[in-house]
Formats: sequence, structure tokens, C-alpha cells
Amino acid sequence: MNNLKANTFGIDKVIQDIQSKIYARLEFDNIEGYGRVYTILNKENKTIPAHFIGGEDYKDVLFSDINQSGNFFFYEESNSKKVNGSEYESKVHLVFQLNLTKIKQGIDYRNDEEIRAEIEKALFGQTRFVIEEFTRGIDALKDFDNDLRDMQPYCFFRFSGKMRYQLNC
Repeated sequence: MNNLKANTFGIDKVIQDIQSKIYARLEFDNIEGYGRVYTILNKENKTIPAHFIGGEDYKDVLFSDINQSGNFFFYEESNSKKVNGSEYESKVHLVFQLNLTKIKQGIDYRNDEEIRAEIEKALFGQTRFVIEEFTRGIDALKDFDNDLRDMQPYCFFRFSGKMRYQLNC
């Protein structure tokens, strides 16, 4: 399921455009797509990535459903820089949390680089998110408190870079 916002402005508009393209281009079954999530402290005082549902409700998006193929989400660092007029630039991370055996069934080896290549191909052609860094393994989730392991069949990737956007005002 691709979790889209009804109305998007500013950075959320750019993120949702990229999110929709990634979701449509990747041929992964049972994957969840999220736009910009929020880094929050949960009730146990752990830092988690959370998707805003509504009211005061958030959903933790750290990988926890063993029946799911995986998910992806974006999160923004807290500072934005005004580059000119109404254009801003922010450091943004795109995180993938995947179960490799569910994404590509019948493969008896760790196919993480093949999956990474498919993701990069899905990202190709967009110009508002300039990828500067790639992180794999548990370090891809280093900004969050978790007990996850990057061992077969699980795999974690993070693409980091600058995203330019305009405020819709």
C-alpha cells in the first residue's frame, strides 16, 4: 500500500511525487510506501520514525511485520536552508527496510545489491532529490532506537542527499 497525503505543500509535495514514482516502478509485492515521517519519542522514550495518521495518532514504521515484504519512508533533518526567493533546501534520507526472500522468492543467495540496483533505477530521472550518500546495514537506521538485525533475510538501505522545494504560498 502506498500511503499518500490528500494535500501536499512544500517538501511534502516533492517527496510524494518521488514516493509515487518509486512505488509504481518497483515491482515488490506487499511493500508499504510512506512519504515524510516524523522522528518522535514514543511512550517508552525511544526515538522512532512515525507516520502521522491523524488527531494525535502516529504509526511506528520501523520494520516489525514478518509477513510484509518491507517498506520505505523519507525523513528530513531539522534544518532547512533558504537558497533563493521561496526555494529551500533540506537534507533528506530515504530508508528501505526489506525482507529479501519475500521481495524475490526462490533466490537462495543474498541479493541485496540486485535490490539496491532496482531501487536506484526507480530513483533515476528525478532531479529534486540529489543523492550524495548511500548507507547499508544497521547504520541505515542509526537515527532510531531499534533492535533490528541486518541479517538474511532482512536488509536496510538509506539514500541521503539534498532536496530542493518551494513553499506553496
